[in-house]
Amino acid sequence: MEEMDMPQRIENHEQRITNLETNYGEVIKEISIIKQGQDQIEKTVLQTSNSQKDILVSQNQTMLQHLLTINQKQEEVKGQVQLTKIAAEKDVTVAKMSSQEKILVALLSAPGLLLAAFEYIPKIINSFGG
Repeated sequence: MEEMDMPQRIENHEQRITNLETNYGEVIKEISIIKQGQDQIEKTVLQTSNSQKDILVSQNQTMLQHLLTINQKQEEVKGQVQLTKIAAEKDVTVAKMSSQEKILVALLSAPGLLLAAFEYIPKIINSFGG
């Protein structure tokens, strides 16, 4: 390689420094453009995330309300089934009873007890000498 004299060397260094400064400026511009793109992507992702979160919250509330409604209806149906079962068992029991047993049940029911209290108890007391 050929030796350069001092002024040429200085000029060569200055050109290289100028080229480096130009390249550095372009790199900084590219980095700035990339950063802006990343900021826009981040903003879009956050907006989409919030929107999806709102949708999920709304769907969860709707599903919870449906579940509570279903549970309530199931409990109502269970109660109705239980009442129907009790009534059916009562009907079967009454159907199996003899007429004498039916009369006894009627007498022991609340109206039957009232009737007995007013009709038969005074007669029983009188029969003992009261």
